[in-house]
Amino acid sequence: MPTILLHLGNTLTQLNKLPMADPPPSTPKKKRLTRDQRRDILLMRSLGKKYSEIALHLNVSERAVQYTCNTQMATPKKRSGRPPKLSEERVDEIENYISKQSRDARRMTYQELATTFDTSVDCIKRALRKRRRKSSGAALTS
Repeated sequence: MPTILLHLGNTLTQLNKLPMADPPPSTPKKKRLTRDQRRDILLMRSLGKKYSEIALHLNVSERAVQYTCNTQMATPKKRSGRPPKLSEERVDEIENYISKQSRDARRMTYQELATTFDTSVDCIKRALRKRRRKSSGAALTS
């Protein structure tokens, strides 16, 4: 390694003798086990393999092996996500209001519906889109 001299005031310092800071370690992104990996873990465990042997063979952590063996589930749980703000019953109520009311109710804007049902415009839009209710069923406008 070549020596680099740095002139600081009246002193020369050799850079290769200064302690160099190591770059911060990159944290690997944690990945979830696939269904096949979980199935293999359960199979290998039933054959009497140790957690460490299974982890080494499948290139996963021992903790992942232990967790899979404790849950005894080859298919991981579906992630729940954020619950909807409007319940199914409330969306039914909104749809019934739109479809069974007068022509004026069918021509209400999302803003007017949001005010009537005391919720946000985005909640109304998302709920009706989720039900595949296009503006062809009711003449809703923004």
